[in-house]
This record gives sequence, structure tokens and C-alpha cells, in this order.
Amino acid sequence: MRIQKKTNLRSAAVAVESAIVLPVALVVLMAIVSGALAVFNYQQIASLARDGARAASVHGHEWSQSTGSAAWTASDVYNNAISPQMINLDPNNLTYAVTWNQSNWQGNYVTVTVTYQMSVPIYGTMTFSSTATQMVTW
Repeated sequence: MRIQKKTNLRSAAVAVESAIVLPVALVVLMAIVSGALAVFNYQQIASLARDGARAASVHGHEWSQSTGSAAWTASDVYNNAISPQMINLDPNNLTYAVTWNQSNWQGNYVTVTVTYQMSVPIYGTMTFSSTATQMVTW
């Protein structure tokens, strides 16, 4: 009786399993990284709205009278508070709105809304928006 050595069929099974699992694992990894980037950008948008609201609230009419400078307008808020903090954001995809409920006098409220549209791999185009409201003080 002759003893035959079994051929190793396991190596073919490993190749098939790898061909199935590897693309799925890479897509999941890409989705996690893209999601993390989207969360980071949303946090940055929220921070820009808060910084803009704070800057607008402290550069109102009373600040203008104390310093002799003009009170900040919406474009001043963007140029001095929002734009310098945009780390990895495309300015062409960012919009902002600065509104005062009555005026920029102390005791009134200023609202800053920042909206950003970005293309995220796997998820497509996403729009992030954050609004911050603060009382005008000095």
C-alpha cells in the first residue's frame, strides 16, 4: 500500500478569503477616516461661529466709543475673527451671516452663522452649519 501525501489546498482558500475581505476592510477604513475628517471640519465650523460671535459681541458700539474706532460690521467679523482661524477650509465653500437683533449696542444679541460645504469621499457632498448667539457686551 502506497501512502499518498495530501496536497495543501489551504493556500488557495486563503487567497480567496483575502480577495473577499481585503476590499471590504479597506472600504470600512476609508469610511472611518472620511467620517473623522467630516467631524473635524464640523468642529472647526462650530468654533468659527463661536469665535465670530464673541468678536462681534465685544466690538460693538461701546467699544467704538471707547477706542474711537468704528464698530465692527459683518465683513470685519469675517476678516478679523473667522478668516484667520480657517485652517484647512476652502474659503470659496464657506458662507457666513452676522446679524444683530436690534443694533450693536450693549444688551442686544449678535448671531453668527457659518456654513461650509465639502465633498467627503464615501459620503459625497456634505453641508455643515453652525450658529452662535451672544449678548453684545463691553
